[in-house]
Amino acid sequence: MAENFPADYRFGLTLRLGQKVTGWFHGRIYQPVINVKSLGTNGAEEITIEALPVVVPTLQEKVSTSILTPDLRNYLTTTQVANGFGYVMPESSGPDSFTHAKMWLPLVKDKATTSLTYWSVRTLIQLNDPIIQKCTNADGALSGVVTTNSLVYNAGPPDFDNDTQNLNYKVLSTHFNADGTVAKGTYDLILSSSVARCIYGFSNAPVSAKISILSADGTTQVATTTFNERNGWMYLVARGFTFSSPTVRVKLIQEAAPVAAAPKKTTITCIKGKSSKKFSAVNPACPSGWKKK
Repeated sequence: MAENFPADYRFGLTLRLGQKVTGWFHGRIYQPVINVKSLGTNGAEEITIEALPVVVPTLQEKVSTSILTPDLRNYLTTTQVANGFGYVMPESSGPDSFTHAKMWLPLVKDKATTSLTYWSVRTLIQLNDPIIQKCTNADGALSGVVTTNSLVYNAGPPDFDNDTQNLNYKVLSTHFNADGTVAKGTYDLILSSSVARCIYGFSNAPVSAKISILSADGTTQVATTTFNERNGWMYLVARGFTFSSPTVRVKLIQEAAPVAAAPKKTTITCIKGKSSKKFSAVNPACPSGWKKK
């Protein structure tokens, strides 16, 4: 029998693997901490992920077919979700999840049926962003973990906007909890420091981050955000934002290294008999036979 996780307990999982895990994890955990330790033999390693379970809204509603919108009716009859016996809901991540859930939310008044707790991580096979793909491949190790309590989300890392230098991440969920209160979102991104610096072309100097939440209409939401870097990982967190379809936006920043000032030249006047000449240099000196005036 399925049971909710007990409150205020953190759970951990340690995997001893015969070879390195590369790429990304995604899933349903809250405030995660990750540690990767080499076992020193043929690439073997130990991965530990420890986190709180996360509370995720769930939809289980019955609606009359008479209130289906034309777009939803067309989607249900012309896509692969129909199997002859009913309709197969897509998983909670991926483009089909967004398309499907977005059409259902208005019919259920943008409100969750209930909320359940989950503790789940899985590997991601394919990356869409070429820059992140290149840096992930070059790193050859675990690149990061992305988790959220949103009803549906993009599996894997954020998309990198090369023009604005922002990492953008889409989520979609009910605006209200089952009890009618406004739902508050959580987002955790654990990013390998080496992969992050590769994406931005940064040096090993310290990095800061700007994390913002944009509503569907483009306005910035008030949310609690934190950033820190330790043990080879960057931890980026956003809490308390509202749904239905905001974008989590992250921008990493590194101050340019100070440019050393060119040595300043000075000028002296040298005399030889009745002749005089000016000489300029960083440490000017009069030539042999000349005296400084």
